[in-house]
Amino acid sequence: MPTTAFSPNEPAPGVRATADSARGSDRVQESPAGMARGVQRRLLILSNGHGEDEIGVSLVEEIRRQAHESVSIAAWPMVGRGAAFEKSNVARIGTQNLLPSEGFGTLSLSAFSRDLQAGWLQLHLRQLRDARDFRGRFDFAIAVGDIVPLLAATMGRLPFALVGCAKSVYYGPRYGYGAMERWLLRRAHAVCYARDERTAGALLQAGVAARYLGNPMMDRVTVRGVPLPRPPGTNVVACLPGSRSDREANAAGILHLIAEARDVYEHVGPTHFVFALPRDFDRLAMWRTLRPPSAGALGWEQTTTAAGTDEAVSHARCGQLHALFVQDALGDVLAVARVAIALAGTANEQAVGLGVPVVTFATSGVQGDYYLRMKMPFFGESAIQVEPRARDLADAVTRIVKDDVVHARMASAGRERMGRPGASAAIVADVLGHMRAPATP
Repeated sequence: MPTTAFSPNEPAPGVRATADSARGSDRVQESPAGMARGVQRRLLILSNGHGEDEIGVSLVEEIRRQAHESVSIAAWPMVGRGAAFEKSNVARIGTQNLLPSEGFGTLSLSAFSRDLQAGWLQLHLRQLRDARDFRGRFDFAIAVGDIVPLLAATMGRLPFALVGCAKSVYYGPRYGYGAMERWLLRRAHAVCYARDERTAGALLQAGVAARYLGNPMMDRVTVRGVPLPRPPGTNVVACLPGSRSDREANAAGILHLIAEARDVYEHVGPTHFVFALPRDFDRLAMWRTLRPPSAGALGWEQTTTAAGTDEAVSHARCGQLHALFVQDALGDVLAVARVAIALAGTANEQAVGLGVPVVTFATSGVQGDYYLRMKMPFFGESAIQVEPRARDLADAVTRIVKDDVVHARMASAGRERMGRPGASAAIVADVLGHMRAPATP
């Protein structure tokens, strides 16, 4: 029987992108030409979100280091276009969820309603068909996320392991591992790589083959050496607008709230607000979106821009406050930050994992009240939620800046919840051991 082969270092031969007729989806299909070359082992990575894609890429990089050419890799980014896989030259297959909620449709009725109108049912029927079509095409699968890739691997009848980056006992029973997920894992005799030790212990008690090898989310935060000019003694506040479709509006909203409470920040000394932006962030759109200052308040004035590379740092000033904007340098920003104003997803968790306390608030975009209701129990003492009002935000941020005891308590709570880095290498070594093991008769 012919098999599908993908080189770990180049796009799959014979793979072509085709537009899907269903709204809210994009499909990548394989042509027969892509099934001509055999390899030793065929691995499929399934992921369901931007952060999950980044974790998937970490695993891909480790597989390439540890297995070299002996494992071929394909990725099914089930939510979003899988840009991280594309950037890493990993073949993408399967129908992708491009619905309005960007993967959060189950967290609120309004979000689900928008998804339903945009083709929710048709999309998931196509993904179900894809999962069945993958039967026999892969030797092993790594599901990254929650029940969505877990179900897909199950429907594909693939031996698999779950990298459970989306669930934790810290979320509480409502958003932890449910009965269905535990049953599917037990039924498949699948290993679940839990994101923290407490969650691994709870899964073991439920009869799931769980292991804690570290948190792969922390493996994607690296310091690249991007220069972030600031005078000695400056308070640095990281600003994380996220990487989803509302990111420019989020950044503009943060700038507006900072300017409206300028006096509060100036009272604690020189302060730089450093915006960690995704690579494809549109800075012009951010400035167009920014609301004008209220009567009597100062606005932001753009000053200088370092030109030439994607590491360019642009600057703005509001009175004695300074804002810096840098792209693709999250690790560099968090390395110098005292606290973060955070409206992201995975980046929020990476911040607290590095001991940077988070102050957040609900937005009118993708991650609103419903998202924070789910996330805040996980963060515990590592994050503070405030109302989206300038004074409330400023009071929370400056309290953390000034109070070493509060800062230390929040930093400790974040590190405990997120766990240690180094998981990607350990997980891959374990998975490769399973793939090399002889099949059970």
